[in-house]
Amino acid sequence: MIQKYILILFLLFASQVAGAVQIGDVITNRDGSKGVVFHAVPGGFNLIVALNDAVASCQWGDTNTDLNIGTLTTKKNIWDYNGSLNTTFMQQKQNPSMGYAASYMNFDGFTGEGWFIPSDGEWLMLLGAWGIISPIVKANGGTDFIANEYWTSSEKDQAFARMMILNYRSIYNSAKNNNAAVRAIGLYQEPQVTYDPTLSYLWNTGNTDPYITVSPAQTTTYTVTATSSAGCGATASKTIIVNNVSGQTITDSICQGQTYTKHGFTETAAGTYNRTITQGSCSAPITLNLKVNPTYQKTFQDNICLGKSYTGNGLHITPTQSGNFSQTFYYASLLGCDSTVTVKLDVKPSYETKLYDTICVNNAYTKNDFSLPVQSIPGTHSYSRSLKTKTGGCDSIIVLNLWVNKKIENIISDQVCPNKAYNRYNFNIAPQTLGTTVTDTKHLVSKVTGCDSTVTLNLQVTNTITKIIDKDICAGGSYFFKGKNMTVAGTYKDTLMASGGCDSIVTLNLTLRKPDKTDLHDTIYLNNAYNKNGFSLPIQSAVNNIIKTLNLHNRYGCDSIVTLNLSVRDYPANPPCDVKLSTIIDPSSKNNNLFGVNNFTNGLPLTDCLGNYSITIFNRYGQLITTVGTEGWNGRVRGKPADAGVYYYVLEYTSGNEKKQLKGTVEVIKK
Repeated sequence: MIQKYILILFLLFASQVAGAVQIGDVITNRDGSKGVVFHAVPGGFNLIVALNDAVASCQWGDTNTDLNIGTLTTKKNIWDYNGSLNTTFMQQKQNPSMGYAASYMNFDGFTGEGWFIPSDGEWLMLLGAWGIISPIVKANGGTDFIANEYWTSSEKDQAFARMMILNYRSIYNSAKNNNAAVRAIGLYQEPQVTYDPTLSYLWNTGNTDPYITVSPAQTTTYTVTATSSAGCGATASKTIIVNNVSGQTITDSICQGQTYTKHGFTETAAGTYNRTITQGSCSAPITLNLKVNPTYQKTFQDNICLGKSYTGNGLHITPTQSGNFSQTFYYASLLGCDSTVTVKLDVKPSYETKLYDTICVNNAYTKNDFSLPVQSIPGTHSYSRSLKTKTGGCDSIIVLNLWVNKKIENIISDQVCPNKAYNRYNFNIAPQTLGTTVTDTKHLVSKVTGCDSTVTLNLQVTNTITKIIDKDICAGGSYFFKGKNMTVAGTYKDTLMASGGCDSIVTLNLTLRKPDKTDLHDTIYLNNAYNKNGFSLPIQSAVNNIIKTLNLHNRYGCDSIVTLNLSVRDYPANPPCDVKLSTIIDPSSKNNNLFGVNNFTNGLPLTDCLGNYSITIFNRYGQLITTVGTEGWNGRVRGKPADAGVYYYVLEYTSGNEKKQLKGTVEVIKK
């Protein structure tokens, strides 16, 4: 390769060598990282590629966020050349802790230094020059492309970004949450020559210009003497080392019917071609290995289990329902070779069976083909195991929801008179002397759970047996105690003779409960009935303020008075919406929209509250299923009922004058 050098040497000031950058030049950045030039722009910014992949596998970004990379024109023309700008947008709008592709880049938009993800157009330029620069990359400690799939920084829309498939040397749309490698590129601008015009210069070549352009055929030392107007001078030297030029082998391809015109060749057929490039006194042989790619159509057929991804032949497809699945991909190859790839899949269903069972604590579980160790923690526990179905060989999941019943322990404290037998709670205690304390335990089996239970009796032998009664009465009520009706709250005591001859002291704690009073305030709009909080009012046809009273009883059996202050209003111009979405949808039901009946607490009709709104539905893999408007989603995909399972939705609507977004899940069921 011939090099032209611009030499300017300033004694004790600066010396700088600038040359015309060419494809294949190795550039060392200020941070020490290296790259190889694959696109040269005289006097402008050149593109360099990193010696190694930045990351072997990562996601592009969030499938629920449209970064809106580039202008509208750029988004329509996806073959853009804005990798640095695209990467900057990705870093600004994505969470750096998620490990997305742009988080591995360090491009600085102010200085133009650092690495970024190539766009579609920059990837195509890189592949076009790879045959030239690949040996140079490897010679400098780098590697060839390790992966088959690489991200570009170009974005298609909210859910999809662009991915380079090296097997086909083509770019196609891929879900942002798929995984691919990243090869970074950077910018390099030739240094500008500066000099002091107040000095005079004399080179050993006889030239008196401040700097000279040289193309030595062999290693040569150049010397310049700079002299000021006062006669002061200084001398500096620069040696240009000329290396022997070695031959170069290029491997490239064209489409059938095209002509290869790079590097001085004019070829239309596949084969190996040789020519010599001569520039100045240097010459080098170039060998071209040319491949002619035909236009083609391919169809792949395979079987797959539902919930799995098909990754054969450089593709990544995740079907959302069982049955026959077909998808066609249209590729635009590097040199414009049109090709189509059709994938036909027989998607076998997977099944999930739920079992419910109970055991006692500290017992193992060995039923329903499960073999579980001793369960020492009471409560609900979930276990699962996988089977292969007889048809299709797909996983069938059996989920066991196991309730572990705890051991029931009851403690009873009671009293008995001296020398009196005790026969309560199924205990039979012989007569005991005064001051004795007896503890006895019975081991039983619970009639409810069938598990072990214990009842422990702590029995005290005493001359005085105490009893405490806690009682609530309503205003105007009474409680009969000590031979009369008690109507005032307080503590009362009575001493009786217990069976067995000892005293029995009874203490009454009497509490007076006042009536409860509750005031409710609520609002409805015209032509709506009110059926809340125990009230049932017919359809209201006029603006009004209504007061209604409801007489109930509280937990003490006392009066509870509820007063409703209801305001009946006309519809506002921009009513606020309180959105409530259904959580279950049955595609076979007649009333099966995602928005169910009475899904707004303010009682407004659907369109009066929201106006125009949109609902976007995704499956559990983050793939877009459909987008609907005010008609709602009927639980179908391409006219057929969606598979049973959980789906994600994003509702975008206007509440009053404020734009809002609501996210959640809806479960599709099949009866």
